[in-house]
Amino acid sequence: MPVYFRKERKVWYIRVFIGGKRFICYTNAAGEPFTRKKDALQFEPVFISTLTDSGSSKKIKCDEFFGLFMRDARLRLKMTTYTGNEYCFKKHIAPFFEGMYIEDVTNSYLEKINSTINKRKANTRIQIYVAKKFVKYLKKTKVDLDPERLFLAKRTKPNESDYKIYSEGQFKQFASVIDNESHRFLFTLLFYYGLRIGEALGLRWSDFSDGQLHIRRSLLRFVDAKGNQTVSTPKTRNSIRDYPIIDVIKPFLEGRKLTNDYCFATKTEHYSALSYSEARRLTIRYAKLAGIFRIRLHEFRHSCVSWLLSNGMNYRTVARWVGDTESVVLSTYSHLIPGEKDQIAVFLNGGIREKKTENVTAAA
Repeated sequence: MPVYFRKERKVWYIRVFIGGKRFICYTNAAGEPFTRKKDALQFEPVFISTLTDSGSSKKIKCDEFFGLFMRDARLRLKMTTYTGNEYCFKKHIAPFFEGMYIEDVTNSYLEKINSTINKRKANTRIQIYVAKKFVKYLKKTKVDLDPERLFLAKRTKPNESDYKIYSEGQFKQFASVIDNESHRFLFTLLFYYGLRIGEALGLRWSDFSDGQLHIRRSLLRFVDAKGNQTVSTPKTRNSIRDYPIIDVIKPFLEGRKLTNDYCFATKTEHYSALSYSEARRLTIRYAKLAGIFRIRLHEFRHSCVSWLLSNGMNYRTVARWVGDTESVVLSTYSHLIPGEKDQIAVFLNGGIREKKTENVTAAA
């Protein structure tokens, strides 16, 4: 937000740039100075609206608000979330508004944006979310805008068709063609621990200590302004967790010094750990060699959850294993259990037969 502190006066003030001009406000509507940052933040939309009520909104382009919008997002959001939103805004949302005057942004234009985004095949949810946030920001200067014109259309196909998963046998077939020990270690972690790809790529050898695997960081998909990889804490509080080291990964740790180096290191100018794009190319290569269908990196996590649930693990236990809440596992992964309805039908049919047998025995 464009709010700053003036040391000599010990007050907060608002500074915005609109139409290439700078506007500063030191007092609220009652003429009182801002002694708290909170007061200045609350008055900021009122101040901007006073600048545009006189008709100066015709001179304001949406581009003027791009930097302010992202600065506000950076203050509100966690780094992991912010980097994703920033990338989405610059690539998918900003092009809709570049060069447009705010007065030209109408609700009918928002409906066109909504239709365009919903026709896209991937990442529609995050695009709608970011676009709606930006429209709410523009609403400070044009109050008749309706952010609710942007919404995620109802899906016409079931979620089951959105996911591909490996069974344990299919994963072993996939892993059998991997001749690189580091790559085999990566995919083993993804399948048996259900790690998010960022958590796996951010692992250091020192995270394997005291007989446990400690998840404390996540490598972000996006790079910083200098092109370097960035690291943040895991996605949620539940994602910070400790695992027992299972037998299947012990061979990869034998004789290994627990240094602070990345487990999946690479030697390039800006990248010290394996990148998302390189990991994705590995899945394509090894799936082709194994003669098996390819799944996305995050679908190794889906495969882990599905495999655990289908083998009788309860939802709470699985949620703690993969660092999610029980409600997320119930809503996201329950449909991945193969033959779920068939199992219930067999159980019910078996129960009915037993009751019939009991009745016949009692009658005799």
